[in-house]
Amino acid sequence: MKYPLELKKKVLKDYFDGVDGIRGLERTYGIQHQLILSWIKKCKNPGKRIRQGEEARKARLHLHKPHVFEDPRKELEYLRTENAYLREMLILNGYRKNGRKKKDLLPSNKLPYEATK
Repeated sequence: MKYPLELKKKVLKDYFDGVDGIRGLERTYGIQHQLILSWIKKCKNPGKRIRQGEEARKARLHLHKPHVFEDPRKELEYLRTENAYLREMLILNGYRKNGRKKKDLLPSNKLPYEATK
């Protein structure tokens, strides 16, 4: 069953504001908790991330529009900036320069065992 966008926003707002938990929202709105959980997973910010139908299609099309530049130097500057940004995002997400993901290591203060003295 499809639910109106406004109801989804209200349920998610109540959840993120701490009004009630998932099971409480299930009882309040009569929506299955699994569905509420899937809405929560899809969005961290309820007002901006959930879209439906025509609005979602337009948003996807807008994301893939290439930037148009009159001056090749401006385009080069833009592409270099974008490239640097994407490199930083990869590093922050744990990727090395060669494209391989770093192994997840525990911080030294959170070792799974305690050192003996």
